[in-house]
Amino acid sequence: MVASKRIGLILALVLVAFQASAASRPAEEQASIDWLLDQIGNSKATFIRNGKEYDAAKAVSHLKTKLLFAGRRVQTVRQFIVGVASHSEETGKPYEIRLPDGKQGPTNSFDARQASQFNPKGQKVFDGYAPGQAFKKKPGVELAGEIKQAAQEAPDAIETQRIPKAARDMARGYFKNLGGQNEGPSPPAKDKQ
Repeated sequence: MVASKRIGLILALVLVAFQASAASRPAEEQASIDWLLDQIGNSKATFIRNGKEYDAAKAVSHLKTKLLFAGRRVQTVRQFIVGVASHSEETGKPYEIRLPDGKQGPTNSFDARQASQFNPKGQKVFDGYAPGQAFKKKPGVELAGEIKQAAQEAPDAIETQRIPKAARDMARGYFKNLGGQNEGPSPPAKDKQ
């Protein structure tokens, strides 16, 4: 009986502390974090933490506990994803998620994808690299030719741009100094005696 009262008291204190730390976050960010935790809880995915598998409910419980201990250090959903929901504090290993279709990957990708669906400002979160065609690398010889051609065209480019005269004169001077393209003779060198 005494033990159950202690557990009840501890749970009440944890709940109050969680609400207090959540109250220190901007309401919009807390709403995003709560929505993300709901998405994780409803995902029917398996969460892998330090090599051990957990269901979604246990993952959400664990993340809420970590969020509680993070307190005021976590003010945004991005900080939640990066600082709380992506790796183990004990081992430093990244958390992973296995979706019902069998695909497995880091939780921060899943969390960022889910959070971007909710973000009321429409901001997107970098989620890693997508598969597909990358830029082709050019050999140095080919680049050298393009750089030389661009350097020859650069002095004329300032004349063809539509910028105010004062800014054009300033930009012209800047690029001449930058490229070592001073007009007129160089000042004579001083003799050292």
